[in-house]
Amino acid sequence: MRRCGSTPTTPTPKQSRSALEEEGQTGEALRHYQAAVRLDARYAVGRFNLGCLLAKVGRRDEAVAQLQEALRLQPDYPEAKQKLDELNTQSPH
Repeated sequence: MRRCGSTPTTPTPKQSRSALEEEGQTGEALRHYQAAVRLDARYAVGRFNLGCLLAKVGRRDEAVAQLQEALRLQPDYPEAKQKLDELNTQSPH
């Protein structure tokens, strides 16, 4: 059992995704976030991160859908709002 305030011994999903991205394994990072969102459909942070990755690989429509869902789940999520606004100002490819 982990004590309160102790450092986790395994990376958090965000740390794992970031490490995978840095290693150029975006596909694997996407699979991790898709799995996280499947496990908890109300995981706004997971949907935000999934949306950011989808945008990064050019899957704009899917990214927009994930960011919209993140905002529906957590309306006071400024990072999701900012990223969604950014995508909406870009012309679709």
